[in-house]
Amino acid sequence: MPLLSVYNHLLQGYAMMRPTRFDSHKKSELRDVYQNILRMSSEQPLYKITFDESAQAYTLGIKDSALSLSSMIKELNIDDGTSVFESRTLMSSDPETLDISLLNGSDVKDEMLPLSVTVSSLSSAQENKGTFLPEQDSALPAGAYSFTIGVEKNLYSFQFNVSAGSTNLELQQKLSDFINKTSIGLHTRVLGDHENGTSRLELSATTPGSSATGLPAFTAQDTRYPKDSLVGIVGHFGLDNIVHMPENTVFSINGETMETRAHSYTTEYGLSMEFHATTREPVTISKVTDEGPITDKIKSFVDGYNAFLSLAKENRDKNHRARKLTHDLTCTIRNYASELEQCGIHTEKDGSLSMNRETVSAAAKDGSLEHFFSSEHTFADELLKKLSSISLNPMDYLDKTVVTYPNTAAKKSYNPYVSSIYSGLLYNNYC
Repeated sequence: MPLLSVYNHLLQGYAMMRPTRFDSHKKSELRDVYQNILRMSSEQPLYKITFDESAQAYTLGIKDSALSLSSMIKELNIDDGTSVFESRTLMSSDPETLDISLLNGSDVKDEMLPLSVTVSSLSSAQENKGTFLPEQDSALPAGAYSFTIGVEKNLYSFQFNVSAGSTNLELQQKLSDFINKTSIGLHTRVLGDHENGTSRLELSATTPGSSATGLPAFTAQDTRYPKDSLVGIVGHFGLDNIVHMPENTVFSINGETMETRAHSYTTEYGLSMEFHATTREPVTISKVTDEGPITDKIKSFVDGYNAFLSLAKENRDKNHRARKLTHDLTCTIRNYASELEQCGIHTEKDGSLSMNRETVSAAAKDGSLEHFFSSEHTFADELLKKLSSISLNPMDYLDKTVVTYPNTAAKKSYNPYVSSIYSGLLYNNYC
């Protein structure tokens, strides 16, 4: 099998980190990096290294993991107003009564909050219940019958023929099917009382509430029936018997009363409210820390650290200096184990980290997680310094043969090109 280039090996063996804003630097920052390289090179012994493919991949992995983990910590540590800890989300104090969401691209300005919402009533549909009639009687004379049903502002006319000998139950079933098929915004069904041998028609509006408050959502009226009949279809079956008038949802926002036919309402600034029940106490809508993105970032930090630690452990048999990498990674974490625990990040016996999402969420809400990763605390600063040292000299964790140690008594000799040993790994198979 031909030797693959280390660069291609990286593409296949590692998830290359995506560029972040922390990968670009000011001149002053680059100058500091250069000064650190000078200082490091003056203290380094002269050594020889065996560069087989696994050693090259291991060394490149150290650099890549250190830079990636540093970026994750900086994202948690940054205090320029773009930190993930600045993420805010809207919250309802009683989501079981009033649930909220934002339409895409919408936002509620801080000066508009908090909102106090009360729900006095929920919308409901109009219901008509007909008269219970003997199922097997045939009280309606044969002939052509006409009636109208008004739904909101629309008026629908119906023609219905009654055959001789048709029973009440047969006519109810045919009439129910007839109205349902027209799709005019009503639903009908036949309800039977089999113990008494009677049945009736029930009608209800498919849409709750009414466009004109206080008025029925639909009405039924006879328009024509045979001369030998005393009543029409509506009168005979009691289709105009209203048992429940339509009601709208009545609610208030900061004392301003409003109505809507649905169980939901969307404000002009894109806040959508879903009403599930009436309120006993006002429901408060406010902005709180959005722990979702924070827990995702902490999960990335934990996974990044564990991946870095695994890289060191996997190479301990081939490179004994990998044990030093394991020590350097775990020493800072162990020094802050108790504080990490309080933030929901647990240190396992093998040095790896695990996360309790509930504890992390609680720490995000009360601000302790933000404080722990902030510049006011020493954890992030110490870990970043250690990762910077690792990324500047990944060769320190590779087995090597020392040729000679630097003469500390003599004037320091600087070799700023010592880093080219690492850089050359990227291109040695292309040359």
